[in-house]
Amino acid sequence: MPMPVACLRCVLLVACAAPAALPAVEKAPKPAPLLLTLDFEDTAPGQIPKACTKQGAVGVVDDVAHSGTRALRIEAAVNGPRRITVSDPKLMAALGGEHWGRLWFKVQLPVPVPKGESKFPVIHSTIVSGKAQSPQFKDPIEVRVLDAVMGPNNGAFQWIYNVQPSKRQEVANGSKYDYHYTDEEEEGCSVGHGAFRPGVKWRGSGATPCK
Repeated sequence: MPMPVACLRCVLLVACAAPAALPAVEKAPKPAPLLLTLDFEDTAPGQIPKACTKQGAVGVVDDVAHSGTRALRIEAAVNGPRRITVSDPKLMAALGGEHWGRLWFKVQLPVPVPKGESKFPVIHSTIVSGKAQSPQFKDPIEVRVLDAVMGPNNGAFQWIYNVQPSKRQEVANGSKYDYHYTDEEEEGCSVGHGAFRPGVKWRGSGATPCK
């Protein structure tokens, strides 16, 4: 994947994750507990949640929010990560190989136009990812479970599930370039067995909603 020459400015409003619900049985299972919830309400502006570490220009702000008063702002950059990371072995073990997650986010408009030497330069924006060991090859991998790639086609982008090994070729599966960022708040959700399946809810555009 070509390196982007510009990156989006994104605000992560709320995020949560839980074990996936079990298939229907004779007796309905109890609701799954939330194992990770980040609403940023107890974090001071300019800081990040205490359970996280940061890389790049990212911090809590109080000038935009989903349902509370604060959100996490990921600043724009030419390239490179701006992220917060949770490294809790007990949490990772509890999430297991099957889990569900949802977040709300907004992207600053107008979005930049991808530029580069290739015929189809892109801006690759990873919104949620996890690091693990490949069960097949036993090497380190980054699993990008909520990921978007925007091309030079009038701001259209695709949702993509992307596994990025450190030394092998990447594995990816994505939608068509049928989506556009709007001035509305967006909702991203993900469900899966060992990985998320990305989806998005758009107001008035008719795209597949989170369920």
